[in-house]
Order: sequence, then C-alpha cells, then structure tokens
Amino acid sequence: MAVHQAIHGNIWGQFRIQVRIFEIVGYLHKNEKPVDGNEALRRVAGENGGAIKEEDEAYILKYRVQLPRELQDYKLVTGRRHPGNRRYISEIYFRGNQWCQFWRDLDKDDYDEKTFVLRRVA
Repeated sequence: MAVHQAIHGNIWGQFRIQVRIFEIVGYLHKNEKPVDGNEALRRVAGENGGAIKEEDEAYILKYRVQLPRELQDYKLVTGRRHPGNRRYISEIYFRGNQWCQFWRDLDKDDYDEKTFVLRRVA
C-alpha cells in the first residue's frame, strides 16, 4: 500500500484484502476543524457507493489481520448502523495488538484528521 500524507478530502490510499479492494477516504478540507459523522459520510457518498456497509465490514473484520500496518494510527468508519440505535456507526480501530470494532456517535463533531471513511473499490 502506498501510504502518503494527503490533505483530507482526497483518497488517502487503497489496499487489498483477499480479492476485494478498499480505499481510505478523507473528508476534511485543508485546515478545517472536525465535523460530525453525518457530514463526513455525506462528503464521501458520491463515489463507489459511499462508505462500506455491513457485508463489507464483516469481510474486513474476518480478515482484519490483513489490514495494512500503516493504518494502525487511524480510525476507519463505515456506513454500518448500530442495530439498536441508528445514530451510531461502526468504527474499526487498532488497540493493543489487534483491530477492534466500536460504535461511534454520528452527532459528535469529532471526526477529525485521524478518522477516515472506508469505501470499496472492487
């Protein structure tokens, strides 16, 4: 995976897990303050079907050991909604020595430069 420090709002990088290709997408403009989750998802919705949903997230979690090491400092959000509260979306992050899943509040304006949206390319 070619990792580079791009300005948010651009595709930051792509990676392959088995036969699927995913991309990590930023949504902030240069020097912009954090936004809420609704705005982050809205900004990346126009291409490749927007943020990945439940089936692709399950696939990534199944093969999570194949997630690129370069992503360990970042939070990766998906479009998968919490089944009991649709105001929360799934986030994948690295903690300790493994990738974990967490529910993140869409209404909080803490979607910053360390948070990226996952989209499927192929």
